[in-house]
Order: sequence, then structure tokens, then C-alpha cells
Amino acid sequence: VRAVCKPCNNGWMNQLESKVRPYLTPMVTGENVTLDQAALATVAQWLTLKVMVVEHDAQNTVLTPQADRSRFRDTLEPPPYYRLYAAHNISADPLFFLRHSVCVAFTLEGPNPPLDDTTKNIQVVTMVAGKVVFQAICTRINDFAIEDRAMALGFHNRCRFWPNPPELMAFPSR
Repeated sequence: VRAVCKPCNNGWMNQLESKVRPYLTPMVTGENVTLDQAALATVAQWLTLKVMVVEHDAQNTVLTPQADRSRFRDTLEPPPYYRLYAAHNISADPLFFLRHSVCVAFTLEGPNPPLDDTTKNIQVVTMVAGKVVFQAICTRINDFAIEDRAMALGFHNRCRFWPNPPELMAFPSR
């Protein structure tokens, strides 16, 4: 997806790619690694960046408002409505990508909060890279987490690393 300018791509984004490599490489290859909160924050920053870039594969399905993308560029803090997960990929498929976004309103007045400069307020991005499955669930609806309604209750609680990262996260784990 060509959605970023050359100075950003060669600057702060490239620096983030270099910073995450020592954590991401063993995850992708399936090596045992224990990530502390600083490492998990770096992986969260990297995954947030990837989600924000791939949102632009179709302009009419972007979830993250420009103000939140700009804030992320300046602070590297994922938006508060991003929840990030990592799990061990045990399938034979080493590469996979799926992004789906929708707009939901629970009242006749429309989405809460308003959509701002976007058209969607729920997005799920799943990426498989080697032995790791990353999932980003982004829900811009006040007091609503789609994972709380998931059929596999407890699954997301065991592999969430953002927000509120655990002290340590062993990978791979099932």
C-alpha cells in the first residue's frame, strides 16, 4: 500500500522497523522469546503502524482519523481504541492477511463517538507472518469491545499485549 511519504518511510518508520526487528524476528521464526513491557510496546508500535498503513488499501474503509495518525507519528502511542494480540501460528500457512471494517451505530442518532473524517468504526486486521499471528481489533465505539462478544471467550485475554501489557509475555505459547 503506497500511503506514506518518502521522508516518513525513510525516517521514523524505518527507525521503528529497525527497533522492532530483534523482537519480531524470533517471533516470526518460532523461536522461544520472552518479551518485557518495553519490547511489547515496540511490537505494539510496529503493529499500529502496519494497521494504519494497510487501512489505505481502500480509502472508503479507513477507521483511524487523521488526527490519531498524526498523534501516533508524534508520540508512537497506539490509539486507545486499538487492542493488539499475538498468538502462535500452528497452521501450515506462513503468510496471511485479512482486514475487515464496518460501521455500527447502536442508536438512531448514529455512531458514538462520531466518525470524524472516517466512514468506519470497527476494524479487525489479522496478519500471519511465519509462526506468529497478529490481530488488531480497533473499535471506535464508546464502551464497546467486540472481543467481549467473541465466541472463544478468554482467548483474547490470554494473548493481548496492548493496552496494559503483561510484565512478561512468553512466545510462542498457545
